[in-house]
Amino acid sequence: DVWYSINGPDSDVILSTRIRLARNLVNFPFPQGFKNNDGERVLSLVFDAFSKVDENDSYQSLLISDLDSLGQKILSERGVIEPDAISQNSSGLVLRGDGKVSCTVNYNDHIRLSSFSTGLNIDYGYSLVKEIDEKIQTHLQIAGSNEFGYLTSSIKDAGSGMKISLLVHLPAVSQSGMLDRILKEVMAEGYSVSGYYGSGMESGSSLGAFYKISTETSFADDEETQKEKINKLGKKIIDFERKVRLEIADNKPTLVRDAVYRAYMHPEKATSVQKQDEKPEKETHATEQPQPDTPEFDYDERFDS
Repeated sequence: DVWYSINGPDSDVILSTRIRLARNLVNFPFPQGFKNNDGERVLSLVFDAFSKVDENDSYQSLLISDLDSLGQKILSERGVIEPDAISQNSSGLVLRGDGKVSCTVNYNDHIRLSSFSTGLNIDYGYSLVKEIDEKIQTHLQIAGSNEFGYLTSSIKDAGSGMKISLLVHLPAVSQSGMLDRILKEVMAEGYSVSGYYGSGMESGSSLGAFYKISTETSFADDEETQKEKINKLGKKIIDFERKVRLEIADNKPTLVRDAVYRAYMHPEKATSVQKQDEKPEKETHATEQPQPDTPEFDYDERFDS
């Protein structure tokens, strides 16, 4: 089964966990500084390394430029490739059959290994990506130093080279008007936040209240510390979102039913669909007083309490 069809722990709030490791080969410039056939040589070395790992027949190697537009769009939506990777010269992709592990080649770094798992599943995701990292390193010379750890094109990715991202679903926090405050507190802890289906952090800015929370830098802490910190953050977000969901369900059950019925009926009966950036009704933000249809909560309650 593909990875996103499997239920994971706490997947009602944390839809998925992605863990990425950035690596570069010795004796080659970063992709931005490629000359002549540097890109093709790196591609050949990385593809060859994957062909030598156990169960190599479960991995498919290809050039991103060989993907048709639909394939590029699907992989971009699933977070396997970045939209601008399509235009990169000599960029490649190695993809495991179940989609749980992928590797982009020559996008910012020579190698970017990623694992994908459902729910808040950091240890499992890390084991997937670390296993293949260790296997290909037996066939490749990876750039690193005792002082800076793994060397990467961005100083923020040096050290462990690891970036962890959580795709979170926060409909209750968004409905309550506390979204802006909560996400700002997450950013204050050193994480980046972006709307998954749309830009901005305000209520309604990301379609469906889906947001991506990611570690900002891998240089300060080792891998175990990074995993422990974001796992703790994920648990806090899960507990808070569930608490607000229960409060909305208890205090405003009609509001919940109305939202569900509207979401179901709109695509079934509507003859046209409104663009996301068209907002005829004023939204409630964390800095505003709640409107009559907004549940009355204690807005002074701390997220981290």
